[in-house]
Amino acid sequence: MKKLGVIGALLAMAALGALPAHGDQGAHRPRAMVRRGMDMAFPFFLRGVELNDTQKSQVKEIMTAYRAAVRDLLTQLQAVQDEIENKLLSTESLEEADLKPQIAELSELRNRLSEENLKISLEIRKLLTPEQLAQAAAHREQMRARWTEMKERFRQKRSLDESR
Repeated sequence: MKKLGVIGALLAMAALGALPAHGDQGAHRPRAMVRRGMDMAFPFFLRGVELNDTQKSQVKEIMTAYRAAVRDLLTQLQAVQDEIENKLLSTESLEEADLKPQIAELSELRNRLSEENLKISLEIRKLLTPEQLAQAAAHREQMRARWTEMKERFRQKRSLDESR
């Protein structure tokens, strides 16, 4: 029964993204940053929004102000993920309780990262006009529609493959 617990934990960690992705992730950024799409180059909700030069400069200043804090959190997050991975892949006996401290730390770091991302988003949002917010909302809806369409195509393909 304990083996199933470890296997379940392994699967849960993979599903939550705690295990690193394979392949070259870019040596200059923690794998967690790349894997979760948290590249600080441009906040996702600004995609599809036309910013003027002043706004671009202000966004860059905001991003620069938070970059060190976010990078530090991502580095800490990666260290904890590596620690979990090392324990999961070791040949030593492993129980759920052995990973609880790291899981708690992982949760805390993710919460702190979410809080930093919220601060960044709120500061940037203050720079946008109502028209730009409408552009962002329209872009989000387009992306959701595309995502829904892709999921439906995948579901249809899978259904077709299973019927063969």
